[in-house]
Amino acid sequence: KDSEQVHIAIGFKTCNTYCIDRFALEMLSIILAGNMSSRLFKALREAPNSQVSYGVSIDNSEYNSSGLFVIQTSTEKGNVEQTIKIILGELKNLCNDEQHKVTQEELEKAKKFLKGNLQLAYENPLTIASHNGNEILLNRQYLIPIRQVVRLLYGENLTTDIVNECAKRYSVQ
Repeated sequence: KDSEQVHIAIGFKTCNTYCIDRFALEMLSIILAGNMSSRLFKALREAPNSQVSYGVSIDNSEYNSSGLFVIQTSTEKGNVEQTIKIILGELKNLCNDEQHKVTQEELEKAKKFLKGNLQLAYENPLTIASHNGNEILLNRQYLIPIRQVVRLLYGENLTTDIVNECAKRYSVQ
């Protein structure tokens, strides 16, 4: 049977698991596609004349040597070009247009969103064990998960300038 949907993945090579940029990329993934108020969700579903996708997500993963940042969506066969054009247009605007850079308000919302998700996730002992196991396997400095969350969300090191710089550094416009 012929499929009525086309799945699209647009990806970029990013930093490894030891690089501090991973925190900024996590914020960027939330701002772009983390929830229903994200930039790509609105652009692909709610903008006039561009309701081309049911949803959008980002796989932001880091490994020993490098990482990946993959924007994923699906659409009808007739909307493939428009969908790709919208996604690439959003990335281009983010990286090249001062008025479309990540704002302080967006960053704060992303931090709150992540904090809520992590608080729910870390109520599960299996999640805590998995996190701690990954930290040990990757030889990263062991941090109690809630301390890592606090450092990430409330530290002064994660700014809009850093998030915007990472968007430019790792995306292809």
